[in-house]
Amino acid sequence: MADTRTTDVVGSLTDVVAHSIKEVPMKRIVFVVAFAALVLPVRAQERIPADKAEEIARLLSDHVAKLNDLQLKTQIDVTKPYGLLAGDRGVMVIPETKLSAGALKNTGKDIIPLGQLWFHKVAPAKDGKVVAEDQLRFETVNADGKDHKLVFCILGVRKSDGGDLELVVYAKGKEPILKAAITKSDARVDLPIELEAKKDTDDTATLTLNILGSHRASIAVAKLDD
Repeated sequence: MADTRTTDVVGSLTDVVAHSIKEVPMKRIVFVVAFAALVLPVRAQERIPADKAEEIARLLSDHVAKLNDLQLKTQIDVTKPYGLLAGDRGVMVIPETKLSAGALKNTGKDIIPLGQLWFHKVAPAKDGKVVAEDQLRFETVNADGKDHKLVFCILGVRKSDGGDLELVVYAKGKEPILKAAITKSDARVDLPIELEAKKDTDDTATLTLNILGSHRASIAVAKLDD
């Protein structure tokens, strides 16, 4: 359940956006407010409320449906996204529809889709720096009549040569830009994948994916400015 800070933030966003779209047809208002939750500033790190996250996920899913060069074919569950905001920076994970304990248990060396990961003004990092921009996949998503530049990644899972589960993160090229060990955990989650972000420096953080409450994997992320 969203806390009072989250409620205040969403209320403020709704007021701001509603004021700016008085002349916009009603069928576009929900669309605009949902995306605003991802791109407008807030006071501190917040979870995006579930209803707004779902609206954003549907917007992003519609965008991805037009792409034909993905490394993995994904079928995401737009009803179960999880998003975080920190200032005007945001990240959202949308899980694969078929993600389950059984699917993880039966994973082999072939990569299977885990979900999608989206970033606004943040990106995957290596050695304390954003991955080279020519390796990142930028997608321009239109909302409220404006174009927004997002970083789009596809998440996959496989077993390494040693037999352990491994997270792979695809962006622009055919090869993953990041790999990370998936370890067992005992976390309480309500959604298939939930996110935790821990600040490391002023410009970097560790992003942890809690997968089904039974596994977790962490990657580095860093600020990405225009």
